[in-house]
Amino acid sequence: MCIRDSLYYHSNCRGGNWDIWRIKPNIELGAIKKTEPSVSLSQVKIEVLNGTRINGLAANTAEFLRQKGLNIVEIGNASVRTAKQTIIYYPSGSKDIALKLAHIIPRAQYIQLGKLPADHIRIVLGKNMKGFTGM
Repeated sequence: MCIRDSLYYHSNCRGGNWDIWRIKPNIELGAIKKTEPSVSLSQVKIEVLNGTRINGLAANTAEFLRQKGLNIVEIGNASVRTAKQTIIYYPSGSKDIALKLAHIIPRAQYIQLGKLPADHIRIVLGKNMKGFTGM
């Protein structure tokens, strides 16, 4: 039997006796709709910055991303050149875009950075990109 109109909560609050509580939500289950991103991955303006001293890393990664149909607007060096981990910085509301990019660049982490415009992503490449075979 499948009951979809309630949530069940198990508690151990009476000296070792388990209680089961049936909770009726005040919203219709399944009625919550996932919002679509305001910007698609191909529309996002992507900055690719080399956070290492590996020559050509940003240029090679940017070319790889362009071949995937992405819009690269800046290629350069990060202000700090000792990054160990590649990080995708995304603005508020664009986590889904960062997740999609993380699937393309599998060694990357993603972190929200409120300073970015809504249609921008900044990728700072780290030493973990050395030998990335996707390129």
